[in-house]
Amino acid sequence: MAKVKLGWSQLTIPQKIVKANSVSTTMAGHPGTYVTPDPPLADLDQAISNLGAAESEAIKGGTDRTVTRNAVLNILTALMSRLVDYVQLTSAGVLSH
Repeated sequence: MAKVKLGWSQLTIPQKIVKANSVSTTMAGHPGTYVTPDPPLADLDQAISNLGAAESEAIKGGTDRTVTRNAVLNILTALMSRLVDYVQLTSAGVLSH
């Protein structure tokens, strides 16, 4: 079975937001295949939104904003990792994308 790979670590934050949105949209478009995503897509979508807002603030500068952005990024990264595992099990390694 092929391992699902996102190339996540090589992406910039804006690219991670786009990638996560794309994965969420793709999975939402295949509800018969991805019946009970883990994490739920609503949680993923909220984390994507939170990262977008935190990145906008971090761009303004300041250590506190950067620390906050990094914490939010870590949450999205963890959710995406769980989602990769879910897709791996559900689709035998094939993400329709």
